[in-house]
Amino acid sequence: MAESVAVTGLAAWSCLGCTLEQQWSRLTERRHGLRPLGEVLPGLPDAWLPAGWIEPRSALAGNRFGPATNLALAVAREAVADASWGRAELRDAWLWVGSSRGNLAGWLAPWPGRRPHRQMATSNSMHSELAAAVSIELGLRGPWHVLSNACASGLDALGLAATLVAARL
Repeated sequence: MAESVAVTGLAAWSCLGCTLEQQWSRLTERRHGLRPLGEVLPGLPDAWLPAGWIEPRSALAGNRFGPATNLALAVAREAVADASWGRAELRDAWLWVGSSRGNLAGWLAPWPGRRPHRQMATSNSMHSELAAAVSIELGLRGPWHVLSNACASGLDALGLAATLVAARL
């Protein structure tokens, strides 16, 4: 007999907002989070292009990890709090992450709140840092994996995780 699987904690950040309520509200109002790229990075030749930015930008800043990793940690901590998980639940948790660029944006352009790094100087340059850092910081001992295959990364990670849970690996 198949066991049920349930989502016990939710969190998400996007250009629509940093809470699920903000995102749902903007979706139901048919509002998008895009704005001209020049509002965030002035002086670019293509400043008119629409872009989505996560606010507050300070959530991505920090010296220890890359910007995407800092965001992954913030979202993971919120999901864990929403689930009311403790150390026992975290110890056995699995983690699958999807990221189209990982921390690459933090290397290729100046990033507010970060000390300068040479490219490939630390683990920030590896996509796997996202899941490795979340696992270490939250005390996860189960398997983790990062998929990075363009814009479908998040959905692909969710599909792979669902397949693995269904297979009971």
